[in-house]
Amino acid sequence: MRELRNLLERAQLAVDGHLSGEAVRTLLVDPVAPSTPTPTLPVATNTAQTLAEQLAQAERQALQAALVACNGNRQLAAERLGISRAGLYAKLAQHGLGRRG
Repeated sequence: MRELRNLLERAQLAVDGHLSGEAVRTLLVDPVAPSTPTPTLPVATNTAQTLAEQLAQAERQALQAALVACNGNRQLAAERLGISRAGLYAKLAQHGLGRRG
């Protein structure tokens, strides 16, 4: 989980206000070429949003991007994110993404 947090912090620092799947993908050890364009989702630059909230939002986007890039294969998504499968499941549950389908 620490590696995922570090990846998200690096991605947040590498962009100017908008964090896209592409920004995260370029920082992955073994990046996956997207099959469809990944929409750029704005990361709030609002000072009312804390760093923890921004990181949580970026983490959620990274999880979603990895699952899309891996066609829903959770084991592969975990490997691409550099976390264990159990860690991925915990993060998915934490962000309300744990349900399949």
